[in-house]
Amino acid sequence: MKISKTFAFFCALLLSSVLAFPLRAQTDSTRVRGIQYSSAEAERLRLEAAPRGVQGFAVSVDLLGPVLAAVSSYGQYEAAVRMNIAQRFFPTIEAGWGVCNKTDDNTDLHFKTKAAPFIRVGCDYNFLNDVRSGHKLLGGLRLGYSTFKYDLSGKNLDDPYWNTSTPFQFESKSSNALWLELAAGVETAVWKRVHLGWSVRYRRRISHTTSTPGQAWYIPGFGKNDIGVFSGMFNVVLVI
Repeated sequence: MKISKTFAFFCALLLSSVLAFPLRAQTDSTRVRGIQYSSAEAERLRLEAAPRGVQGFAVSVDLLGPVLAAVSSYGQYEAAVRMNIAQRFFPTIEAGWGVCNKTDDNTDLHFKTKAAPFIRVGCDYNFLNDVRSGHKLLGGLRLGYSTFKYDLSGKNLDDPYWNTSTPFQFESKSSNALWLELAAGVETAVWKRVHLGWSVRYRRRISHTTSTPGQAWYIPGFGKNDIGVFSGMFNVVLVI
């Protein structure tokens, strides 16, 4: 009687092991294109199929800057070139020029600059693992720099004691600025190699120079001259 109970116990244990094996096999395996692979093997195949090295380049232009230049007191015209490394890292160079024609309503000071150049260099990281669709969720950093000249003018300075008037007018004053940017955005493929991208930027000024009349009201490529500013971009991207 004792032997039969022991035999029955081992039979039950063996049966449960056999029934549980398909469940373990299903859990520890992955079906790829109709072929069953272990999870480790499937991960190895995925890593081997993942793109590596330089995958190409892209050029883009920002459409929001020219719109701002047309409807407000300042804006910019810029283009960018970027490299695609393994569909993950995107080293980028952005360059252009800024324009500003601003008169302060309170002080009547008039600030103006034309075709003032700027450049930004940095890198984005793609958080999406979706190579086929071309969709990207991007985050990155930029280092920006601009050297430019501007004009500043205002009402004449009157001296009632001496009954004289001194013009308040400065032309071609030199300035430069250095800043850091945090960038976040999305990009989607709309037609073949044409993509559209939206991004938000937070710019933090690192350093800038001031001239005789004081600091510039506007920094090309940065925006209104302040410690930190938010900005946005809308890009048309051509993937090469």
